[in-house]
Amino acid sequence: MSLSSLPPTNAVAPLTPIHSGQAEPSPANPKQSEPVQPDAVTATQTGQKSATDADASRSSHPGQTQTDADSAPSSAEARLVEQQLQQLQTRDQEVKTHEQAHANAGGQHAGRPKYEFTRGSDGRMYASDGEVSIDTGKIEGDPQATIDKMQTVIQAANAPAQPSNQDRKVAAQAAVIMSEARAEMLQEVQQAEQEADSELTAASTEKTSDTPSATDTNAQPAAKLDIEDSDNDQAQSRLQNQMVKAGAYQQAFPPGTVIDDRL
Repeated sequence: MSLSSLPPTNAVAPLTPIHSGQAEPSPANPKQSEPVQPDAVTATQTGQKSATDADASRSSHPGQTQTDADSAPSSAEARLVEQQLQQLQTRDQEVKTHEQAHANAGGQHAGRPKYEFTRGSDGRMYASDGEVSIDTGKIEGDPQATIDKMQTVIQAANAPAQPSNQDRKVAAQAAVIMSEARAEMLQEVQQAEQEADSELTAASTEKTSDTPSATDTNAQPAAKLDIEDSDNDQAQSRLQNQMVKAGAYQQAFPPGTVIDDRL
């Protein structure tokens, strides 16, 4: 995608050739009056004098009428050419400043300015239009990098003092891509939080299963006492059997002895 320059302002008017006109001859008798018929002598003298005066006027100011007619159009045409040249120079400065602002703000994502030129009346070439290419593609797998890139693109599009319509379109497209990248990054954060919660729950469950419960802890001493009592009973039984076999009971309690079982 490219960032374009401003639309042309103060468009140069085309040269319009100006042709010098020639004055139409005045009518010989504008008032349509009857000619005066002088006598021969007067007519001859008047005619000679008129011819002489006309010749003298032409000899003293040769080509005066033609020069005056040509000088005015030539001056107007020169002023128009000068105005057109000034407009080309102004446009050249505007275009180059505009495109250079795009390139500087775009950094590594922007290309070099490209210009279209128009030849002026002085033979020099002047920039009349231009553009700067800029990369608006997102960075796959890295939403944060995409967000940073689109912020640079938006800054580059809005860098000139007067962004063009194309510049605004580029900025709007970059804003959409940046919004999508932010949504993608938020989804990744939420997924990471869910995975962390699952791991924490699993670890807590495993720890609980390894720890003996209070019921089991209380039951252990009772079971131990039962085992000890059983061992004591067996030992006493064995002792009694040995005493019986050895005749200890017969000696301690001879026949006829009354034993008080209430003790």
